[in-house]
Amino acid sequence: MYKKSDFQIGDRLFSIESYRGKKYKIKEHKITKIGNKYLEIKESLRHKILIKTLVHTQYTGMPWELYKTEQECKDVMEKEELYEKVYRFYSSLSRGQLSLENLRKINKIIDEIKEGEKS
Repeated sequence: MYKKSDFQIGDRLFSIESYRGKKYKIKEHKITKIGNKYLEIKESLRHKILIKTLVHTQYTGMPWELYKTEQECKDVMEKEELYEKVYRFYSSLSRGQLSLENLRKINKIIDEIKEGEKS
């Protein structure tokens, strides 16, 4: 969660442009106005961005997010790529392809995720 004091006019924000759900390009935006609840960036039109979440609020399709750093964008893109890779791999597995040791490692990761959700 962000607050107004986290931003100044001229600061850069970043978004991930996508085409048909595939994320492929990082785009830079400059803050042109800061209000109490919204930031504005100017492209061909002015866009209002909710300060606390950095989510674009006037878009009629899927809401898009902005990030404070380019690295955050890269991390989001990498996470999505890895998730898709893991999903495709495990959805195509047959029973005998993983060893007991590999299954134990995967199970440990699953248990860690479930424990994190409880906290």
